[in-house]
Amino acid sequence: MPLMLDLLRFWIFTEFLRLILMISFRHNAIFVHIPKCAGQSVEAAFLHDISPSLDWDRHRHLLACFEKPASWSAAFPGRLAHLTAEEYVGLSFVSQEVWDDCFKFTIVRDPVDRMLSAWKYLNIREDFDTFSKKLLPKAVADGQFFFRSQCDYLMLKGQDKIAVDLVLSIKKLRQDWSQVQQRCGLRSELGKRNATGQKDSPPVTAYAAAAIREIYSRDYELLGEYF
Repeated sequence: MPLMLDLLRFWIFTEFLRLILMISFRHNAIFVHIPKCAGQSVEAAFLHDISPSLDWDRHRHLLACFEKPASWSAAFPGRLAHLTAEEYVGLSFVSQEVWDDCFKFTIVRDPVDRMLSAWKYLNIREDFDTFSKKLLPKAVADGQFFFRSQCDYLMLKGQDKIAVDLVLSIKKLRQDWSQVQQRCGLRSELGKRNATGQKDSPPVTAYAAAAIREIYSRDYELLGEYF
């Protein structure tokens, strides 16, 4: 029995390694996780598909949900769980051949809704108007991963097109989840993780909405059909 348990643990560990960064060779899939777009729910579903005993709270480090150690190269992003399509290939986490062979998917969200969710999740003290007009442009200019445009996450360098095979809208995610299940041979249903806290949502003023739409104008241009 101890030998069987050791073998089981080893098998689960090797499957973990295959899931790190949300690259699952078992499912031949790569997930580009845009912040505040239901990514943790997706990762939890893939973990559960490997073994029902795995859960995101106890095993999220195996999905690279940690801050980059100081000893790592400065070329690496601060959060490996939110690699862009360009970083997956450009930093050699996968080869171009593996990238081309895998089924690649993502989830997107209207930038106004996404930024409101981020504002609540990060518990930003300034009101949403101030955040949208003054703080957000600086965060985007500084390249903070939480506020990068969705197009930045989804495009390869030198290419003017979305680099994933399937784009899902967060609004229709539950009804469209079957597309991921079919393409990946995934049995797990989609749960709900990392929901934004109880901080009240303010009404979004025209002032704030216009500021966000200007900042993320390319998202609206290339991904607007999903919003």
